Amino acid sequence: MNSPSQLLGKNTKINLSDSQKQFYKKIVNETISTEAILIKIDGAESPINQDPPTKVEVSQSKTLVKYLIVQNLFESEEESARRESILGSLNKIIHQWSLQVCTEA
Repeated sequence: MNSPSQLLGKNTKINLSDSQKQFYKKIVNETISTEAILIKIDGAESPINQDPPTKVEVSQSKTLVKYLIVQNLFESEEESARRESILGSLNKIIHQWSLQVCTEA
């Protein structure tokens, strides 16, 4: 299987609207700015590593995010808002149903 960097090449151009550029730039910055990965050890969370990412790790992260964008694996802000709205409606329906079931018993 080819790696994202092999599939993209160094000079891959991606045509995005200004809003898409802002959205994906936010994703890249949030991904890159994560300084530590947390794991649970005996019920407590502690960082695996507190060192900032290396230049190689930053480069690999950017390549991966670029690949995910090309593959259309990030949802847009509109899709995210719609998903959250639907999940909120489902939550409300389930809450009402559980109250109804509990009061009938």
